[in-house]
Amino acid sequence: MVEQQAAFLADVAKLIQQADKFDLVVTAGELHRTQYQQDFYQKTGASKVDRSIHQDRMAIDLNFFKRDASGKLNLTYKVDDTKAMGDFWESLNPLNKWGGRWKDPVDTPHFQRNLL
Repeated sequence: MVEQQAAFLADVAKLIQQADKFDLVVTAGELHRTQYQQDFYQKTGASKVDRSIHQDRMAIDLNFFKRDASGKLNLTYKVDDTKAMGDFWESLNPLNKWGGRWKDPVDTPHFQRNLL
């Protein structure tokens, strides 16, 4: 598992470095999640699953900010604003998946690597 986590984080580093090329500023969101947190998210409707890949440290949520005409940074969850990041992420490894492709719910901040 440690080697999978290390490979995942190496790809996350590459992803973060790409943000500037797509005129985005990125900050960290959630990487690790405890079972207690997952249970809370499920109870409040923030998650539909009993177990999250975040619990294996194989998923990360990133916050993307886009500058408006005045130069102010605004948080964006729009697929159109973050799709290039999702495409890049998935191009790095066939196990990499982006939540922006999901239908219910769309989760653009979510980047994961499926376990072997």
